[in-house]
Amino acid sequence: MMLKQKDVHFLFQSFISGIMEVGFVYYLWQLNYSIIVILIFALLYQATNFLASFLIADKKIIYLSILIFIANVLYIILNNTNIYCLGVIFFIVSIFLQILRGEAKSSVSTFIKRTFRILGFVNFYLFGIKFLLAVAIYVFIMIFKYNELQHKAQTIKIKYSNILPSIIMITHQIHYFIYCYILMYFLLQNVDNILLYGFIFSLGWITYLVSQNIFGNFNIYKNVIIGHLVLSCNIFLLFCVIYFRVNLYIIWFLWILTGFSAGTVFAIKDILIIYKHNLSSINFYENIGHVFAVILSLAVVIATSNIYNTIIISALFALLTAILTYVLYGKNYARN
Repeated sequence: MMLKQKDVHFLFQSFISGIMEVGFVYYLWQLNYSIIVILIFALLYQATNFLASFLIADKKIIYLSILIFIANVLYIILNNTNIYCLGVIFFIVSIFLQILRGEAKSSVSTFIKRTFRILGFVNFYLFGIKFLLAVAIYVFIMIFKYNELQHKAQTIKIKYSNILPSIIMITHQIHYFIYCYILMYFLLQNVDNILLYGFIFSLGWITYLVSQNIFGNFNIYKNVIIGHLVLSCNIFLLFCVIYFRVNLYIIWFLWILTGFSAGTVFAIKDILIIYKHNLSSINFYENIGHVFAVILSLAVVIATSNIYNTIIISALFALLTAILTYVLYGKNYARN
């Protein structure tokens, strides 16, 4: 299948997004910033995914963003790395990258899209100031290439009858994003070979990617319920092994194993489609889950001073996803 130019750009942008999503954790960890700072940057990144769906990229916003970007870059060049300026640069690059991805929505399969995102995870070490500058140049060129680019605010029609299945998607997303940055932080502290860190993290996403191929023919409600019950137990075991420092290889194994059951999110999307949700609506609820999860992760870490409590809460949200699905759609459980 020949890829169109639009598809090539979309896949490249997905690759860049993958680098940014994992790379900033490594970069900040290298600079000895705390997990609180890392989670704040995680919140900035997830917020751009949410906000990009509603922003209109008109010329005034673009020019103002470029001026703010240049001012912050110059400050960093003249005064060394400043975490506030870095945050502004990161936010601007990320939000325009997500706007471009929204405009270039590709017809290629979800499998290929996620493969390029995972390739970005593997190449996380490319992230840094020079990387952000290069991506900014690419992003702004692409924005001006589409001179009349008007990113239309999404119209998401939400009916009360559609709210309930969306809650399942939100709880699923929360289960992952409440602890994923904690896990990255833990791996960085405990893996000697930095490339091994990216490889191990990516393996958890590869198992997530192939989940639909393995379980796709089963009842979608069984997939969600059984998948998230197994996921909850898996994450609880992951917490125990990390907390008691049992064995690093077991931690890697359990993390990789979570991908198979977490990958049953495809069945949640199928349920949402049955209840008349479109792709924009599904993305909307996914992004709500992402943002809320990172806020909750920050709150837990600040309130308890224990980063690993987020893993226990993750297991509870996975369990909650299974329970909600059974309560709402248990009657469909026995169907083939």
